[in-house]
Amino acid sequence: MSNEEFDLRSRIRTVMNEEVAAIPSPVIARLHASRDHALRRVRRVSRMSLPWLPAAVCAASLGALMILINTVSLTTMDPLSEFEAVTTTSDLDLLEDLDFYEWLDAHHSVAG
Repeated sequence: MSNEEFDLRSRIRTVMNEEVAAIPSPVIARLHASRDHALRRVRRVSRMSLPWLPAAVCAASLGALMILINTVSLTTMDPLSEFEAVTTTSDLDLLEDLDFYEWLDAHHSVAG
């Protein structure tokens, strides 16, 4: 900070202090009362708004948990349905023609 900036700040501070000292005492009392009233009102509003916050966080957490559970249960397949998919009749038809596929594999490997 240069000397010019320091001098400017000092002069501004002096002028402002003189202006504050010139304010009449009833005006200062009203300003203090208004400030105290505003602070009490803010504190009252902040205390009133906090009781619902834990309930909102709890509800949001439960909602997210329910969505997660439903999503996971929809994406996982039941083991019985997987077993049924393997043992369908089309798979049994392949097992019946197993001799044909063995012959085809042997014949193809000899030719290739």
